Amino acid sequence: MPEQVQTYNFHTHTNRCGHAEYCTDLEILSNAKEVGITTIGFSEHIPNPPLILPDENSRMLSSELNDYLTSIQTLKDNNPDMKILTGFEAEYIPNRESYLCDIRENADYMILGQHFVQNGQTLVNADNNPNYPIEYASMLVKGIESGIFDIVAHPDYFMKYRDTIISEEDKKLFDENTILACTIICEKARDMQIPIEINLRQAELNRYLSDGSLTYPHPIFWQIASETDGLQVVYGIDSHSSNSFKELSSSYLKIVNISNLVKDKIIFDNYNPIQSRENNPKLQDAYTNTKAKALSFNTHMVNQIMSMATNTLNNESIETIFQAVGRTINNIEENCKESAKQKEKGIEEELSQIQDKNILAKKKATLIDVQLVLKNQLETMALLKECIKIALDYGCESKEEFTNIVSQLVEQNSSLDHKEQIEQNLESFKNHTINSTNGKNAVYKLKIDRNNTSGFIDLKVIVLLVILLMVIGIGIGYFLYKYTIGG
Repeated sequence: MPEQVQTYNFHTHTNRCGHAEYCTDLEILSNAKEVGITTIGFSEHIPNPPLILPDENSRMLSSELNDYLTSIQTLKDNNPDMKILTGFEAEYIPNRESYLCDIRENADYMILGQHFVQNGQTLVNADNNPNYPIEYASMLVKGIESGIFDIVAHPDYFMKYRDTIISEEDKKLFDENTILACTIICEKARDMQIPIEINLRQAELNRYLSDGSLTYPHPIFWQIASETDGLQVVYGIDSHSSNSFKELSSSYLKIVNISNLVKDKIIFDNYNPIQSRENNPKLQDAYTNTKAKALSFNTHMVNQIMSMATNTLNNESIETIFQAVGRTINNIEENCKESAKQKEKGIEEELSQIQDKNILAKKKATLIDVQLVLKNQLETMALLKECIKIALDYGCESKEEFTNIVSQLVEQNSSLDHKEQIEQNLESFKNHTINSTNGKNAVYKLKIDRNNTSGFIDLKVIVLLVILLMVIGIGIGYFLYKYTIGG
């Protein structure tokens, strides 16, 4: 054991994540008390957004969210001798900023646990990818800059892919990129004044690389962290079982060299992410700005659908564009139904093999969530169809006008944050006409002030962003609801 140990832990999972030992929230709290923890934060993996099929093996179900919040509140009420916080762990995905902010509003804090890098709806390949450290660091930095998160969990998670590199040349490049990635992450966390985590769970799991070091926490990362002035560090137990807190002694011993590297940066007592945020105007401002600009997840999905449907169309008539979008929507609806059907079929096949009553209950609850997601997907498609009709009634005469107006109509119906600005935009579009060169009235092309906080930009920029965030050609039904989630 080190000379000092933390009296708090903010990386704590419950049975709802689907990959933890089943134990009650009270049992977790009791085990933490036994080893001297006086402040505990529960940080369960957030559910998938309502348009994405559930991943019951990696994160809580949407239907479990209220129970989770209620349970932690009950622990707070019944245990005045402990400081108990409600939190979540989540990956940062740019098109989910609005959803992440909504989740954050229910929590005391959030930790950034980046298990993968996702561009649009496409996962970046991590295996045998010498550039992965940079891609990982770039996404982590965006997550830190969003202001949504209070702690960066396992910031060296990308090191677990070091042994997947095949060629010696690529191994050398991976290691070079690792140095840069570590520096980028540490400096950004320091600049935003949020701590990074030494993950204790990996030490207990004994997962080692060929260089003899733990996959993470890895000494290369923490050597660079030790050289980053002003950086703050915390231990994270990353509890997944009733014994996690009792195994602390052996975990500390396995990372003693890493602890010694950053011992002057570790916060041992009196750390509270709520107070830390209150005293961090930079983090508060970043979060406020993110909330103001973030489009709803529905709007992001619709933008990608519209882009996919009209990608090859340029000067075609509005009727041709309308028909292309209609065909795409019909295909998506069928894909949604088929994927929900396949998900249900897979779960039903599992049910007969499951003996554990708790796992059985989770799988049955998943079946209900699947139907709720399908309902949400079909309702979003119905909303999109209605918005398309309204856009046509507005007199849109080009792809740019059409997609711009549809996007704003969907956002207007999906979020309250931009309602007033969108109403002004739409009213301007309907009422403003200018004379064209041939003498007849032409529809005014809506111009959005890029300095406002509505979150909208013109179509050219939207298309460029979409192209950067997605791989054109992937099945639209797939990216609406099928994900591969990290551990």
